Amino acid sequence: MIAKEKELAEKDLEAALPALKRAQDAVDSLTAADIVEMKSNKTPLDIIKYIMDAVVVLFGAKLIPITIVDRVFNRKEGKVVPFLQESWDEAGKAILADMKFLANLKEYRKDDIN
Repeated sequence: MIAKEKELAEKDLEAALPALKRAQDAVDSLTAADIVEMKSNKTPLDIIKYIMDAVVVLFGAKLIPITIVDRVFNRKEGKVVPFLQESWDEAGKAILADMKFLANLKEYRKDDIN
């Protein structure tokens, strides 16, 4: 039983490693200019705001209390869907303002994520 679970876990890990490599390469490609661009963007795309929420969580900072808001993610369809309010104004901007943000991101201990 344990051997079978180990085998399944190793298969899952093997399947996940290429995505981990792509993610690490993406982080490694970030420059200080990229961070300045993100900080100076007055109206970032929703996807950027939600990605920053994930970064905020990984860094152990606090998000705003859960609030459901109406969002339009596909402007062509114009379909309104209830979704979580992102924490861009309260947490995303603050974490980007940290002068060590890029270094902290690149040095993040990804093996501690579970």
